[in-house]
Formats: sequence, C-alpha cells, structure tokens
Amino acid sequence: MAKMTKADAIELLGDGNLTRAATKLDLTHGALSQWPDVLDTTRADRVRGAAVRLGRFIPPHLRQEDEDTAAL
Repeated sequence: MAKMTKADAIELLGDGNLTRAATKLDLTHGALSQWPDVLDTTRADRVRGAAVRLGRFIPPHLRQEDEDTAAL
C-alpha cells in the first residue's frame, strides 16, 4: 500500500481542514500538526480506520464492482 502523508490524512478526514481531521481522530489540532509529513504504519492505519468508520474510505477488497465490469 502506498505511503500516506499527513496532507492526505487531513484531506481524507477533514476536507483539507486540520482541526476537523484532528477531531475525527480524537486528537487536538496541535497533536495532529506535530505528526511527521509521511505517516508511519500505525498512524496511517488509524487514519484509514477512522475513514472507514466515517464512510469516507472503502478498502479495495470490499468495493463492489460496477455492473459494467461485473458482466465481463
């Protein structure tokens, strides 16, 4: 899986807003702002887990094929 950046996490969870993203991770603005630019596996997993819980991310293996490709 590709590396996740802090900017990716903020975009995914907060629509680009650091405070909103921090709130969804149960962190303060300051705590999230101190995360490294490239997230370690533990932090990236935390972000993906929150995104799944919030309905903002569906893991590839759980995505349904659309009807056009399912017929192929």
